[in-house]
Amino acid sequence: MSDFYQKLTQGVLIAGCIFATTPLVWATSFTINSGETAGRQALVDGETGLIISGGFINSATQGIGTSNGMSIGITITNNGTITSVNDAIEGPGGDNTGAIATVINNGTITTTGETGDADAVNFGGANGPPLILTNTGTILTTGNIGAEAVLVGGENNT
Repeated sequence: MSDFYQKLTQGVLIAGCIFATTPLVWATSFTINSGETAGRQALVDGETGLIISGGFINSATQGIGTSNGMSIGITITNNGTITSVNDAIEGPGGDNTGAIATVINNGTITTTGETGDADAVNFGGANGPPLILTNTGTILTTGNIGAEAVLVGGENNT
């Protein structure tokens, strides 16, 4: 096989591996304005999520999710309402030692699920990142089976 075809084969294999390992959801910073209702949102490195007063996230799964090992330096500011069946804000699990997440809640965060997976703010796990939480609003779990309002690194709700 000629040198050209060997390099072409290698290039195609590398490109295929890159595409195969990319995340299924491309996260990006987001803003939910007053009067808007959105479903699940996602954040990765350095991105921000802003829910303006009168804005809503209403999700049958998670409200805001992050990605394991890829959500360093995220900031979530909630001045509106986040309601979900499972975790309202699911922080990055996995190996996130040294990552810092900031959550500022001036609105309402509520979970309604009847499982231990319905924590309002979940940054748990053995290597959960440091969480800076400022709360002047309401954080509420309405389920009755093991859900916690705030779960932070080193804790586990199982």
